[in-house]
Amino acid sequence: MAEKPELKKGEEEHSRFVRSLKPEERLLIMLRDELYGGKWDNLKQDLKDRLEGRPYVFKLAGRIKDDLARIEKLEGYEKKHNIDLSDYTGGEKREQQGGKRIRKEK
Repeated sequence: MAEKPELKKGEEEHSRFVRSLKPEERLLIMLRDELYGGKWDNLKQDLKDRLEGRPYVFKLAGRIKDDLARIEKLEGYEKKHNIDLSDYTGGEKREQQGGKRIRKEK
């Protein structure tokens, strides 16, 4: 039987955190990466613009205030641990390369 590879310090904690996220929170990570260049500030500004009736990028089904609170939670976790949660969401893995986010196969 193949042994489970050892995780680096903190990786198991981050994986556990991501597994505990609600679908709405995981969706925000995906939207941040796919539509907003991986930047929480761009997503937050878009949601605030929508609240104020200004042009916006993506419609998020009338739950903007809740999403802004979710973003604060996710962004705070990333800053506290100096990580990118999308690295722990499974599926496509991403790396920083030359300032650009690229997809990496598992």
